[in-house]
Amino acid sequence: MNNNDINRQLKRIHNEDLVWVVYFFIVIAAFISNEFERKYIFQKNANDKKKYKTINVCIFTISLFIYLYFASILIEDWRRLKNTASQRTLMILNIKIIAAILFIIGGLIYLVFEIDEQNDEIGII
Repeated sequence: MNNNDINRQLKRIHNEDLVWVVYFFIVIAAFISNEFERKYIFQKNANDKKKYKTINVCIFTISLFIYLYFASILIEDWRRLKNTASQRTLMILNIKIIAAILFIIGGLIYLVFEIDEQNDEIGII
């Protein structure tokens, strides 16, 4: 393994550490969103609904960018290795790319439904 590969891996690990920090805040935001949703269910306060919907849209938007980041890494690896890697390695990489794309599609669908369901109650999108 040469220095470029080592540096690339170290940079990715650092970026992955940052992603885990973001996920930590996503989990906290999800708990807060759930609390507003509980309040909305019992009290039918439109403001509580707007808050939990806004938080959910933010969560899914951030998650989408994370999935795009991981998909771009996989595509970068595929481009770098397509001429030198074994067929098995390329097949596994292709499967990972397909999985990342499916996560992105699923995230987009969920985000669209989350936005659409609120009927223009949210100001950020």
